[in-house]
Amino acid sequence: MVNADLYSPPAQGAQPPANPSANSIVLYNNIKRLKLDAAQIAPIHGRVGAMDEFERLVGPAAQARQGG
Repeated sequence: MVNADLYSPPAQGAQPPANPSANSIVLYNNIKRLKLDAAQIAPIHGRVGAMDEFERLVGPAAQARQGG
C-alpha cells in the first residue's frame, strides 16, 4: 500500500512516536473498515515498512480512541 503524508515507519533503530498522528489512526481505521489486505506500507517519503509493524505501532492508539 502506498500512502502520502499519512504514515511513515520510523527509521531503523529509531524510537517510534509515543502517540501516532491522527492521520495514521484514520489510515488504520480505513484499512480495517475496507478489509484491505496489504503486506507492506510504503510512504512517499521514508522507508517501506511491514503492515504488521504499522498495526503494532498504530493499532493500540486507534482502538483506544474507539473505546477499546
